[in-house]
Amino acid sequence: SSLRNGFGLKFLHRFFNVPFLTLQRSSLLQQLELNNREIAATQEELDLYMSTDEADYTRFSEGLTQRRRAAAEEVAPSATRSIVVGGQNSSSAPATAGVTESMS
Repeated sequence: SSLRNGFGLKFLHRFFNVPFLTLQRSSLLQQLELNNREIAATQEELDLYMSTDEADYTRFSEGLTQRRRAAAEEVAPSATRSIVVGGQNSSSAPATAGVTESMS
């Protein structure tokens, strides 16, 4: 290459680029191989997962329903004698006595 007019400079740049591109290709091929191994390992993990009880949606749904029922029962008011027997206490008695009197 000529320092005076830069003749051959483009050729020199391309010449030095060949080892870089070769190294880059080697690195990319290694990454592809690693990617293929990770894909295979992930597929195997998914196959193993699908054979476990954790992958069964019916069991998951039943367990979720049981947990929700248990939580609702903890929050629900306890049964009183008037509810169990069917009688009415003064706080839940309807105000129909005043309604019938006012209609007559």
